[in-house]
Amino acid sequence: MPVLRICVPLIKLLYGTLLRIVKRNMIRIEVSELAKKVVVKIKELTKKRNISLRELSRLSDVRHAALSELANGKRDSISFGHIERIAEALDISDIREIVDLVEENKEITQ
Repeated sequence: MPVLRICVPLIKLLYGTLLRIVKRNMIRIEVSELAKKVVVKIKELTKKRNISLRELSRLSDVRHAALSELANGKRDSISFGHIERIAEALDISDIREIVDLVEENKEITQ
């Protein structure tokens, strides 16, 4: 456990130092710059591949209900494991085919 004893104080020290730097330099981060949302493009994927949500569910082993909620904007989150399974099922190597990073206040239409 010596590594843990060293790591925790080190993390606290680094965090404290970072806070002092931010306060000293009065660095401000606009909330709007951080208001991003990850959007899973389920409808676009199924349309492009000409498959149903049920078929995507079967291929990816992701529950149909979860995919339906994502497709209809009723679910805001998805696990990375699910994204990985969808990518494998559809032979996708570029994650940008599955997800988009968009401004939080923008309305997404699929």
